Amino acid sequence: MPKKNVVLGQLFDRYEREIIPGKAPKTQSYNLLCLKQMHKAIGAVTPKIIAQYRDGRTAKVRANREISLLLHIYKIAREWGLTQNNSAAAVRKNKEATQNFYATEEISSAVYSIAASELRDAMDLAYLTG
Repeated sequence: MPKKNVVLGQLFDRYEREIIPGKAPKTQSYNLLCLKQMHKAIGAVTPKIIAQYRDGRTAKVRANREISLLLHIYKIAREWGLTQNNSAAAVRKNKEATQNFYATEEISSAVYSIAASELRDAMDLAYLTG
C-alpha cells in the first residue's frame, strides 16, 4: 500500500541518489538542473499546480523536459510503492516548433571529405533522393 504523505522533495532526493547515476553524463547534469528548478517551485502536487508551473516558465521547451522528468519520477515512485497516481500525467506539454537544420554546401563538403565511406554513401543517397 503506497504511503499517503510522501513529500515530493524526498522523492526528488531518492531519484537523484538512485536513478540519475545510471544515466548518461549529459542526461545526469540536465536532470539535476531540472530537479533543482522543480525543487524550488513545487510543493504539494496536483495537475493544476504542474500546469501553473508549466505556464509560468519562460523556457517552454525546458518546461516540457521538466514535466517529462516529473513523469518518470512518478513512474519510479509507483515502482517503489510510494504513490498510486501520477499528477503529471494529466498535464499537457507546450507545443514545440520542429528544428530543421540544413547544412550549407561548405559544411556538407567538409563533413563529406572526412567521413567514412558508409557515411559518404548515406550522404550521396540523401542528396540524390532529396
